[in-house]
Amino acid sequence: MKPRVKDKYFILLAAVLWSTAGLGVKLLSWNAFSISCVRGMLCALVLLAIRFKDGNRTAPSLNRYNILAGLFMFATSSLYVLSIKLTTAANAIVLQYIAPIAVLLYNILMKQRKPTRADIALTAVVFGGCVLTFAGQLERGGMLGNALALLSGFMFAGQIIVNNKRQTNQQDGLLIGCALSFVVYLPFVFFDAGFTLTPVNIMAGLFLGLVQYGIANLCFARGIRTTDAVTASLLLTIEPVLSPVWVMLTIREVPAGYAIAGFICVIAAVTAHNIYPLIRFGKNGNTS
Repeated sequence: MKPRVKDKYFILLAAVLWSTAGLGVKLLSWNAFSISCVRGMLCALVLLAIRFKDGNRTAPSLNRYNILAGLFMFATSSLYVLSIKLTTAANAIVLQYIAPIAVLLYNILMKQRKPTRADIALTAVVFGGCVLTFAGQLERGGMLGNALALLSGFMFAGQIIVNNKRQTNQQDGLLIGCALSFVVYLPFVFFDAGFTLTPVNIMAGLFLGLVQYGIANLCFARGIRTTDAVTASLLLTIEPVLSPVWVMLTIREVPAGYAIAGFICVIAAVTAHNIYPLIRFGKNGNTS
């Protein structure tokens, strides 16, 4: 499918919405399994509503690519929510963003695709920016939470790679992943002592399920159809940059100098990655 510039904006919007997960999860008194269950159920309702609106009454296609996409989504979401409960939100996010490195390595080792110097440089800058953003915070989180966050990053890379394949129906994969979250974790809700329907829990739960997960995943599914995996993984690194910004805006926590340097690195790299092709195209156009 021919790449479309506007699809990159859907990827960016997905990253912005995903970046609110840390605050939402921390606000909820529910355990990680209950959050994943409710979030999956609400996201599935959003996806089904869109399908019915479009006149699609068929069940998701269970080909291996859609199933893999659903499994990667289920694993990424589960590990990420659990890691946020076991470590700091900052740790969970920065460790999950091993994904761009994993995607680049996949292209090199499995697809025998030689990366450009720009890909390598930008990926290194993005990863370095994420590390700078949360420098000095990794030791403050639990080791189990950090390990789960890192594993979530590899699952996220798998989600990007599989959804980028032409054989994958992105919305079918999303629906499978949401259904798995709901069905697998539903029994845990009944044993969750913290599962109360207070106003804060209701509002946070609805936001996480409908907006932060449902609408965000629809944007991701739309954008990943024509955005290559390396570009998508780089664009999505806006998420770990914005996450501490929401914290700063809500509880007035000012980022440290290292964090500000990290913001600049990631934003500059993502901007350069998108502007460079336009500049190159302009030069080629001038010479023709």
